[in-house]
Amino acid sequence: MFMHLFKNRLKIILNDKQLIFWTLIFPIVLGTFFYMGFSGMKESEMFKPMDIAVVNTANYENDTYFKTTLEAVSTGEKSIFNLQVLSEDEAKSKLDSGKIEGYIRDKELLVNKSSLNTTILKTFLDEYLQTEQTFNNVLEENNFRIDVSKIVSRNQFC
Repeated sequence: MFMHLFKNRLKIILNDKQLIFWTLIFPIVLGTFFYMGFSGMKESEMFKPMDIAVVNTANYENDTYFKTTLEAVSTGEKSIFNLQVLSEDEAKSKLDSGKIEGYIRDKELLVNKSSLNTTILKTFLDEYLQTEQTFNNVLEENNFRIDVSKIVSRNQFC
């Protein structure tokens, strides 16, 4: 009795073309598209530290907070930058040859082209400058001095 019902039901299914498409072909096609679309997702989402440079100027040497911040985000296992301290000519040469994404001269970003990495670099620099300005405004308004090195240690960045 079971085989008789099974054969009749199979004949009904095979006669209905829409039913064949939605129950057999569509899931296979959809699965294939998902496989092609999401197959390399993990490798492409891995973040690799970007190569940047800082021009070694007197302002950079004297600004210990900026220097410490750049060193903190450029060292360790979760670094976002591979930092190089170069002269202006060396930095420009490396930027033109594509060896670095951009370089910072006196807290000003210089890049050749717009990309995801340069956007990350610009966002980092903008955030640092905004935080620095906010901190300076608080100091001026409250008329007192705070030693930042006691508040923020280098290990908190990593």
